[in-house]
Amino acid sequence: MTEPGRSNEKPIDRLADRATELVSQAVAVAGPLLQQAREKAGPALQQAREKAGPALQQAREKAGPALQQAREKAAPALQQARGRAQERVETLATSLDRATGGKYSDRITAVTTRLAEKRTPPTQATPPAGWAAPPTAPAAPPTAPTTPPAAPTAAPPNAAAPPSDPTPPPPPAV
Repeated sequence: MTEPGRSNEKPIDRLADRATELVSQAVAVAGPLLQQAREKAGPALQQAREKAGPALQQAREKAGPALQQAREKAAPALQQARGRAQERVETLATSLDRATGGKYSDRITAVTTRLAEKRTPPTQATPPAGWAAPPTAPAAPPTAPTTPPAAPTAAPPNAAAPPSDPTPPPPPAV
């Protein structure tokens, strides 16, 4: 039996009810204050956007060539990293295939193929959203074809680059 004036409600339920009540009161008080702040800050925010616009555009234009230069300098390192990643993935896939006795060969091949597709470099790097594209030189006028280019003497672009450091890669974990 419960005592008079006491309910069967647990203390945690009473606490949750009280918290809900207090949050509702806070929302009721904060709502009009938030609306007033928006009304007062709106014109100042719009004015700041208008003043910052030209400076922001100028910064984008100045950063474009530096961004392009950084891309060009990073390209060889990225290519080398792609080659090393390809080697590591192939080594891991071979080890997994051997460890599982070929039971999951088709799944391992599918994952390896997906990873190879992800590592393929983009055809043209695009600047981040909102950034001006770097200036490009005007296209040269078309010319008559000349002698065909000589056969390439270097490895194809998708071939793994030889590692530059003499230390061998760590053995794959099995």
